Amino acid sequence: MHSLITCALPSHASRCANAFNAGRLTCYLVLFVWVASPDVTSGQPSLSSPNVLILIADDLGIGDVGCFGNTTIRTPAIDRLCREGVALTHHLAAAALCTPSRAALMTARYPQRYGELQQFSRVHMQ
Repeated sequence: MHSLITCALPSHASRCANAFNAGRLTCYLVLFVWVASPDVTSGQPSLSSPNVLILIADDLGIGDVGCFGNTTIRTPAIDRLCREGVALTHHLAAAALCTPSRAALMTARYPQRYGELQQFSRVHMQ
């Protein structure tokens, strides 16, 4: 079975250079995790480690999916994941803005540690 990972690039790259870099970093991170996964490299499912799926969507709240009570928007795939897995309902964000929160998730560091405090600023890794 072949998978294809695509990365959407913004059409107005001059204004969204930082968003492009964050998107590219996310795509590389997903590709690395996918390739390094024991299931992909060995062809055999790993019984010792759990499957972890993190869904990141802009402006998606807990009440926006069916498994948490929304009856207007249909989300059958997310509802099935919620039914068959563990649904977490209490979360904390590293920042009140999207970009610093995503950067904190990808680096496992507080945004204040590397100066990522604005919505569209460059992340300088040391």
